[in-house]
Amino acid sequence: LAISAITQGSDDIIYVGTGESPDGSVYGHGSTGSSSSGLPGKGVYKSTDGGISFQLLPATVPTYEEGVFYDLDWAFIKSIEVSPVNSNWVYVATSNGLQMSQDGGNTWSKANGIAANSVAYSIAIAEDGKTHVVADSTYYQAEDGLNFTSKLVVEPDVFSLSIRNKVIAMSPSNNDYLYIVTLRH
Repeated sequence: LAISAITQGSDDIIYVGTGESPDGSVYGHGSTGSSSSGLPGKGVYKSTDGGISFQLLPATVPTYEEGVFYDLDWAFIKSIEVSPVNSNWVYVATSNGLQMSQDGGNTWSKANGIAANSVAYSIAIAEDGKTHVVADSTYYQAEDGLNFTSKLVVEPDVFSLSIRNKVIAMSPSNNDYLYIVTLRH
């Protein structure tokens, strides 16, 4: 099992994301029999006892059929964060969009304002709940943590989809300073 992301909320609940595809591609065995080195996950696990035990959240279990990944929402998780303003708000960056739960992981929906089929790479959340996301070649922001707007679309040769990973980080001393790091092949 590939652990690809982990976070702990202010209520000490731990969430663990699984599945790894470094470049956001879909991995698996298709009808042609081809495959690659990606490792699909089992979804998101949650611990309410400080990490002693974990339960798989049923709504995050990917749908597999004959080695083909039909429900890519949960097969490849890149980042997971919990809002410091509301510990029931959980965000998961997947190879098929940004998923959000407003009830601690019981139910999930695609984030408002971000293309449903985009590759979401990274999430950063300020203490006031302002949420930042990198998906495809776009930086998104949600002042309220719920409704995202595109703030920056970068030229493809600078921030291309062929880049293997994109990570966003926030300065701990000033949440107005964001850093985006990219990794090429």
